[in-house]
Amino acid sequence: TVLFADVSGFTALSERLAEQGRAGAEELTEILNGTFTDLLTVAFGEGGDLLKYGGDALLLLFTGEHHAERACRAAFGMRRALRERGAIATGRGKVTLKVSQGLHSGVFSCFLAGGDQRELIVAGRAATTVTDMETAADAGDILVSHETAARLRPTRLGATKGPGVLLKRSPDADPVPPPIAIAADGEPPERFLAPAIRTRIEAGVREAEHRHVTVGFVHVFGLDDLIDSVGADEVLERLDRLVRVASQRADDVGVCLIATDIAGDGTKLILTAGAPDAIEDGAGNMLSVVRAVLDEIDDLGMHAGVCAGHVFAGEVGAPFRAVYTVIGDTVNLSARLMSKAGPRELYAHTPTVEQSDVVFQTEILEPYYVKGKSRPIEAMAIGDRLGIRDRTNA
Repeated sequence: TVLFADVSGFTALSERLAEQGRAGAEELTEILNGTFTDLLTVAFGEGGDLLKYGGDALLLLFTGEHHAERACRAAFGMRRALRERGAIATGRGKVTLKVSQGLHSGVFSCFLAGGDQRELIVAGRAATTVTDMETAADAGDILVSHETAARLRPTRLGATKGPGVLLKRSPDADPVPPPIAIAADGEPPERFLAPAIRTRIEAGVREAEHRHVTVGFVHVFGLDDLIDSVGADEVLERLDRLVRVASQRADDVGVCLIATDIAGDGTKLILTAGAPDAIEDGAGNMLSVVRAVLDEIDDLGMHAGVCAGHVFAGEVGAPFRAVYTVIGDTVNLSARLMSKAGPRELYAHTPTVEQSDVVFQTEILEPYYVKGKSRPIEAMAIGDRLGIRDRTNA
């Protein structure tokens, strides 16, 4: 059973505390770390294992006897832990964090891809189902798939909601086996980190900060049917080449492939320019990298979005399990630009394109509204790279 838990409230909190500079970043780090420690302590106590952080989300794996019951108890326990924290007082007022959770039981496909930088990609129909459950869950909901529901006593279940069933009561306690981690024998652990993040850890840098960063999202879609039609081995080869190309193109210009994340019918690559290391022309370098990935990888369905702005960037999580990540409205807008783009298309926020020293073929898009924005977004479709902008007379 896989549990996908998405905590809401961190983005708004990040934007609010950004006004306080370093003090705000330190306060947000403390809140994030305290929250994730509480949640992971509950999940690990039920024999769960963390597959992935996803910014402000957790992807948790439960295997062995009674895995569905233990995953459901973990979901109840994590929701209770957030409720017990209550409204959190900050230097910019109080904030109440909530969590929406989806669960699915079945056979999950996991692909270990990449060369110098390795990525664990969770994809396939089971992964799509668990994302569907979380998407359909409102804040406070615990929504289980029908496959998970079949493993539970009917008295634990509530009403049907969308594609799943609401969990009404927590299952009874069962003996908890030790967690079973997905491990790659003989793989040096540092290969599972981007080079820039490895360097940061080796140097003992732990500070978080609010900084200007360009964020790129690449969504790979169509993997469910592709796994069925060509087989998992062929899909692994394609994903392996994708990660190798993306990480190499990124490394060449100081961009960082900081993570891959679960996504319906595919996976997502998350790239940053300006975090963890500052670079010149982050906008131009990010647009160049993402456009190159879309152009070079022609055997996977993909689209992408890019946006620049201020984010919270730093190491967050529990003392026993942490990740370097970026959180903020810029991250969300980049993901929404990606969702709007068609196959092979790259959409970028117009101010980001204007910051770029690299010139591309562009098409101005009709302004459109996205969730969380009161005004329409101005964006451009990014085509071929044309050259470098001459700013000598600017």
